[in-house]
Amino acid sequence: MAGSQGASEALDGNDLRARRRRDLQRDGALMSRRTVGARLGAPVHAHDDDRQGARARAYGPPNGPYTYGPPKGGPYREEITTMSSTLLTALRVLSAAAALALAPAAAQAICGDLNNDGLRTTADAIALSQCIANGGTCPAVSPGPLCGTGNLAACGDVLGDGDVTFPVGQNADLAVLLQSLAGLATLYDICEGPGAAPVGCPGTVTLGSQTITSSQTWPANCTIRINGTVLVQTPAGQPTTVLKIAPGSVVKGVPGSVDPAALIFLPGSHIDAQGTQAQPIIFTSDQPNGARTQGSWGGVMINGKSNVNGPNCQFQSEGVPEPFGGCVANDDSGIATFVRVEFAGIDFTPDNELNAFTMNAIGSQTQFNFIQGHLGNDDCLEWFGGTSNHNHMVASACGDDALDWQLGFTGSVQYAIYVQNGQTTDPTVRDSRGIEADNSEFDNAALPVSDPDFCNVTLVGAKAQTGFADNGGSDSGILLRRGTRGQMANFIVTGFQDAGAELRDVSTTQQACVDANMDGIPESLTGNLIIRNSVFFDNGSGGIEQAKDNDGTLDTTAGADTGACAAANCRCDTEGWYDRLVATFNVANANGSNAVNPGVSDEYPALDNTACTGNGTPFTCCTGAGAGSCRALPDLRPGAIVSPTAFACKTLNPAFDNVTYLGGINPAAACSATSCDWLSKPWLEFGVQ
Repeated sequence: MAGSQGASEALDGNDLRARRRRDLQRDGALMSRRTVGARLGAPVHAHDDDRQGARARAYGPPNGPYTYGPPKGGPYREEITTMSSTLLTALRVLSAAAALALAPAAAQAICGDLNNDGLRTTADAIALSQCIANGGTCPAVSPGPLCGTGNLAACGDVLGDGDVTFPVGQNADLAVLLQSLAGLATLYDICEGPGAAPVGCPGTVTLGSQTITSSQTWPANCTIRINGTVLVQTPAGQPTTVLKIAPGSVVKGVPGSVDPAALIFLPGSHIDAQGTQAQPIIFTSDQPNGARTQGSWGGVMINGKSNVNGPNCQFQSEGVPEPFGGCVANDDSGIATFVRVEFAGIDFTPDNELNAFTMNAIGSQTQFNFIQGHLGNDDCLEWFGGTSNHNHMVASACGDDALDWQLGFTGSVQYAIYVQNGQTTDPTVRDSRGIEADNSEFDNAALPVSDPDFCNVTLVGAKAQTGFADNGGSDSGILLRRGTRGQMANFIVTGFQDAGAELRDVSTTQQACVDANMDGIPESLTGNLIIRNSVFFDNGSGGIEQAKDNDGTLDTTAGADTGACAAANCRCDTEGWYDRLVATFNVANANGSNAVNPGVSDEYPALDNTACTGNGTPFTCCTGAGAGSCRALPDLRPGAIVSPTAFACKTLNPAFDNVTYLGGINPAAACSATSCDWLSKPWLEFGVQ
């Protein structure tokens, strides 16, 4: 929903959250209508079958590839298969109304004009649905003939991919036609479809700094080397530029390029990167397997048109300055699933970096799920503004932070993990946190205020690792600062060197705590910045500093206490806020305690090259048969946690599932070296070379 910063300023925090809930419910319905799996495979998450179905409806299939349109069992199922008589009647009514309102038939059919009346209406959707219902045989149409020629291929390729065969091609075409008629966003502009492969494919193609201005396809049999800054842009007045990256593709960033080696999508362009569990899409370094280094190339950046709390709802991206934003809350930047971005991230100057995977003001119709940011030199996954909703996100061995938000991010994440590596954190200029959360460093009170929802997250620090002993870069599990808000539930936060959680500044305490008599001791919490039904364990000094102690600004008294905040206009220090979370919001452990042990291993995954059959196969970390830098999947299943119990996540956000456990991994899941709940190889890898 388009809006303006001025409109946001007229709303208080509760109004903004209520409006966002309504928008999410609406946009969730839109997403469910535009997401259909061509193949619904076996579940990737050890949840109940009905919850797996719910996930397919909300996000699309775990095994892909995705095709824009309705989910299995969703509102378009009957059009695609047998077409219910009720819906057929409704479509005929709409078609009749459109026929009365619009011009008479043209001489020749246009794309999607199956009945050859010169218009693209619901009558054409009825005809195409009947083709599908009849096993691919199309009915007689009026005025006809079909597509003006009698041949469906002449106008029925609504997706624009060259496929009008039954059932796959026709199903996809019907889905796009229905979306278009309903005024919904489509991945490709109607009848445009994917573009051609670059010259040189199949083979190896090296791209220097350039701007891609028309749709293009990077097939899996073509290795793309990025040797500069590659922008993807939709020129004004032209069809949407969509970069399709085929399942199984490996894209390589070249170290030492004159311009930073990065792939950047500008506002209005789309990414179509629909990897699968078996054929993920990997963005990695061009260095040899086993010799790859952290931060050897720039990474992937997506710039959208959604909300951001900058001037006129816009900002410039870090690292490579390009515009993003626009207050189009339901903006669409495309689809990315089963994607890994590794060995990326460049630190130019403080607070001016490229991350592994950066999401700038991406909107609620964007679908980025099952994403791993690995061994980034800066943050692994970062949101600058935006309204997007995500699930199944992984950060690992990050140089700086794992999950970082700022500039008015109001989206959501469910099911996320971070596994810190004690040697890949950077202790010299940054500290690695599980979550680093800001509203805005430029204006702590900027609107819209950062206010995301996170549920079922496991954050594992390197404090007690033996294989990769902490080098001093492990900081707090959760750092909240610069006026952020947020709702977090079902977290496990363990093993961070500095503290479990920290409020950094006065503006954030004002979001978090109620202190009516202004004595620096909170009477209650505002509800704007809450962690609930979560466990903090073995963090900070002595393993019992679950809340930051003696930070020198808000708290100047050593030891676990709930005394007055030391800073002017401060409503609470971290310990006072955290004490209220323990008392009121089912958080364990109390500061100074480790009574509840979540039972999550904090060791970094061990080497495991047993599956390697050759250089780069089947994993990019392999250097030969049984040789390489591959590592097993982490086992992050929690033990038996009696209390606190899990919170109903859907209460926070209608896009979420309700589950019965804390953390990002189901404790009942069966795990092996290559599969653990929704974690799986070859999509995920934890090698450090």
